[in-house]
Amino acid sequence: MQVDLKRLIALCEMSENKILEDNHFCGHDWECDGQHSFLDRGSNILAVAHIDTYGDIIRERTDFIKTATDWVIFHPSLDDRLGIFVVLYLLPQLGICPDVLLTTDEECCNSTASLFQPTKIYNWIVEFDRKGTDVVMYQYRSCLRLCDDLKDAGFNIGIGSYSDIVELDWMERGAFNVGIGYHFEHTKRCCMVLSELVEQLKRFTTFWHAHQDDVYEYESGLSIRRAGRFGAGRYGNYGNWTPSDAEYEYYLYNQQYLNPESEGDRHPFIGGNPEKRRKKKNRRKDRSGNRPSPVQKIYRQEWEGL
Repeated sequence: MQVDLKRLIALCEMSENKILEDNHFCGHDWECDGQHSFLDRGSNILAVAHIDTYGDIIRERTDFIKTATDWVIFHPSLDDRLGIFVVLYLLPQLGICPDVLLTTDEECCNSTASLFQPTKIYNWIVEFDRKGTDVVMYQYRSCLRLCDDLKDAGFNIGIGSYSDIVELDWMERGAFNVGIGYHFEHTKRCCMVLSELVEQLKRFTTFWHAHQDDVYEYESGLSIRRAGRFGAGRYGNYGNWTPSDAEYEYYLYNQQYLNPESEGDRHPFIGGNPEKRRKKKNRRKDRSGNRPSPVQKIYRQEWEGL
């Protein structure tokens, strides 16, 4: 599988309207109605991603860090332009060609997926709009057989707040959202780790070949429809946080993507002199009694588990 970073960059920097209104986007024949775009590939599986990005941050430039074994790509709109890239460019290289639904207004928890009118009945639904390396299922977690099969494919099942597939339970099919290796979504510091994306696609390929012909039925109304009520978008603080310099650098240094002693590989989002940053962090510790904040505790536990 080849990951064409130039295509990913172009996709990250493309305007929402250009994607949503282009009937021949990426060389395919799309059905566009100004609210979502649909590509019929003759599949019995539906793949979903969203076009809109969080805030007006799409104009930021793309940056990279390359190590001996990995790539880290930085751009605020990786959520969810990376998902579109996966569905349109990476999966076909693996022999996986599901039907594709591209939506908008997901970031305000009002996804246009709810307006989708399919002309066929699908076996199951997958979305690629999740940070990290787990899978989330929202209300579809009541589909126990799907949970078990995802675990057998190597996925860890986490807890999410909201994405497009939350609006598709009326289709009465099991659905899940695959983590694709991005982190710090909804901030200008959003980045993706290429090795994490590759590992997740390996797991999904295993699941696809084992279960593409299986039907996962879901009975709507068995669980809470909008997981967003627990803190998403207009229901709360969906993604409304910005990592501090200390939290951000902790992740990058811990993953060995940045060397705090090196002047040559510092990312421009961090900026400043490493020694000054250490002094600033030490002053912050002194003021807090050398105790991390509750937010730092939560995210450090998450990062150390990656």
